[in-house]
Amino acid sequence: MIKINYKEESYYYEGVGGQAYDVDMEIKLKEDARLKDVVDAMVRILQGARYQVTKTAMLTAIEDIFEGREEY
Repeated sequence: MIKINYKEESYYYEGVGGQAYDVDMEIKLKEDARLKDVVDAMVRILQGARYQVTKTAMLTAIEDIFEGREEY
């Protein structure tokens, strides 16, 4: 089983605003999950954490890493 968690506490920034609630997300993938399911789960968690990510961008990043095109 693969388990992906994201947790964020409530916060408030003076003069800017905040979030009056906690966020707690969890995705559990069965052990026979396909790679597509894992990528979809990662995209959903990242979007829930308010990152600007798409499945296409995630797949391109993975391809770049495996092809040695990733810049560090």
